[in-house]
Amino acid sequence: MRKELDKRLAAAGLDPEWGDVVRDLDRVEEVTVDQDAKRFVLRTDAVGCAAGVFKAVGVALPPLVRQLPATTPPPKPAAPHRNAAGGRGVVPRAGEFPESQRRFNRLAKTGV
Repeated sequence: MRKELDKRLAAAGLDPEWGDVVRDLDRVEEVTVDQDAKRFVLRTDAVGCAAGVFKAVGVALPPLVRQLPATTPPPKPAAPHRNAAGGRGVVPRAGEFPESQRRFNRLAKTGV
């Protein structure tokens, strides 16, 4: 795939360093913003050689700002996962999972 990209960049008269291509493309991002019951998608500016790379491969950059159609509100984030011990990221103490402990003891006795 990189050879094809290099070929298209050369055909467009571009000769950027590979590190610059990766860095500049990585900087192109989109974010969705909710404001006053309206939703917008904002895109960062295509800096460095990013715009030339997009053009060389025949991909149009989306507009810097676009409004999304009014639809249902975005889903709310899920509640943080709680483990059986009741805390986030808390490792349960021995005995809090008796069935697991019994299985562990059986395996330990068999030497597994």
